[in-house]
Amino acid sequence: LRNCLTSVETHLAAVSHEIIVVDNASSDGSAEMVAKEFPWARLIRNVESVGFARANNQAMHVARGRWCLLLNSDTVLIDDSVGRLFARVRTEPKLGVAHCRLVKPDGQLQYSTYRFPSIKLSLLEDFGLYKLLSPARRGRVLLSGYWEQDQERDVDWVAGAFMLCPRRVFEETGGFSEAYFMYGEDMEWCHRIRDRGWRIRYFPDASVVHLDHSSSDIRWGGRPIATCIERQVSIYAGRHGRLRSGLYQFVKMTGTLFRVAYFTVRGLAGGAQRDYYREMKRYYLLCLRAYVALAVGAR
Repeated sequence: LRNCLTSVETHLAAVSHEIIVVDNASSDGSAEMVAKEFPWARLIRNVESVGFARANNQAMHVARGRWCLLLNSDTVLIDDSVGRLFARVRTEPKLGVAHCRLVKPDGQLQYSTYRFPSIKLSLLEDFGLYKLLSPARRGRVLLSGYWEQDQERDVDWVAGAFMLCPRRVFEETGGFSEAYFMYGEDMEWCHRIRDRGWRIRYFPDASVVHLDHSSSDIRWGGRPIATCIERQVSIYAGRHGRLRSGLYQFVKMTGTLFRVAYFTVRGLAGGAQRDYYREMKRYYLLCLRAYVALAVGAR
């Protein structure tokens, strides 16, 4: 958090702004550090953790500017590209959310632009049918890790670590749904933003370093993956109904089983990518467990 705030102070100096920090009942001295070292920042302290959605809504509710830039505490501005992005987005028609490149500390790209879940995309991706498409069309249709995020493009939704949006978007939509404590809030909000005719657009010319879940020390494990899957299924069911959602879950579960088998075979074959195949098998086994749990009604 200290590094994040220092980077904003350094690289966003050319843009008139205020900084609002929402503390979710931290117990490591973070709030005290902000009060002491960044007295010009507005500090909202919650006596209990209210979750990602409500915390961001609290900040946007009291913000005085015409634009809101939502930043995770594990992000760091590395140059003035975000400041230049502010100047650029003001001329974009019906822009609901602007998103930039997220990179790891070693410079590796994080894929953070997505398509909304659908049966068609699940068939294409999970059963490997996307390989029948040209690389350019593959990236355009699937987004995520299927393209290099090297060009401006409207997308369906983006990771909530960086979201630049007009205040009007918050006022018209009410912000994030507080029904979700963690995971899924960004996708659900982007659904409602697009429903109102606003665009979600990715801008590769701006970059921030994202430490990738360092703020909550999340690592791969059954619960985070299962929670993400539960959220996606819940959001899909809310928009498409129980019958179609059941079909979607069946396709995802079957496709995930196919991927487990695929990476098992590739891992047994050995080769230079053996460890990668084994790790992907482990990941899809966790996904499969989550879909089976949903199918039988377990949590």
